[in-house]
Amino acid sequence: MRSLALFLVSFACLGAFLGGAEHASSRTTVQQADLQRLYAQVNQESFAGKLPAVPVRWGNLTKDDAYGITHFKNEVPLSMEVDRSSVQSESFALDVIRHESCHIATIHEANRLKEDKHGATFAACMARIQETEAAD
Repeated sequence: MRSLALFLVSFACLGAFLGGAEHASSRTTVQQADLQRLYAQVNQESFAGKLPAVPVRWGNLTKDDAYGITHFKNEVPLSMEVDRSSVQSESFALDVIRHESCHIATIHEANRLKEDKHGATFAACMARIQETEAAD
């Protein structure tokens, strides 16, 4: 039951970030090179530059039913992919990169605590970022 509650909290955080229809394709479109810039921006603004350098690229995540995925090996992030078909604005890409950055920031602790990848540690990271963004 606790896992379901944590998942719902995490899902709600993601929903608040993504804002549904606010990410219409009429917003500024994002290019390949921009993904790396957005990751550097999130890293600096939300994590004081402490996240590792990770290549961020477009991918086809339709089969994964995901907006973004971070690939890890032994808790080390290897790369981040953003879905090219569903993420069509810079603001949406920024939200997806924030989400994936929280995975990078929390993977070790979540595994140590044997939590779901969208569990309490991840939800706390997302909430902290939301508070930071709301204050700006």
